Amino acid sequence: MKQNTILSVTLPFFFFVSAGKAVIICENAKPRSISCHVGDVINITSASYGRTQPYSDVCPGPGSWDNNACVASESHAVVGAECDGKSICHIPNNNQAFGNIDPCPGAHKYVNVTYNCTGKISVK
Repeated sequence: MKQNTILSVTLPFFFFVSAGKAVIICENAKPRSISCHVGDVINITSASYGRTQPYSDVCPGPGSWDNNACVASESHAVVGAECDGKSICHIPNNNQAFGNIDPCPGAHKYVNVTYNCTGKISVK
């Protein structure tokens, strides 16, 4: 009679990702940070610095701006370099942080960030 062999595999860990979080910070506003619970780290899923919404909807500022589609091309890379893999970080929110380039000259800008908190949980 043939015997069955059972294969046992122990997985050292798996990743846990929390529901996405979002934050909008107006240009040159008081610096703001994002954070995760102890043991978890930040994973930036999207970031844009510029303006994609009308003035009346988010971060109203002086003057008017008809172009609601101007974003610094390196937005995700800049915020990711500042925050990815850390448990807390400060979100950059001015032209200097994004390479001294103004993606929307004359407009009041903002940074829009979405992120998850990712952690390792042991499985035994």
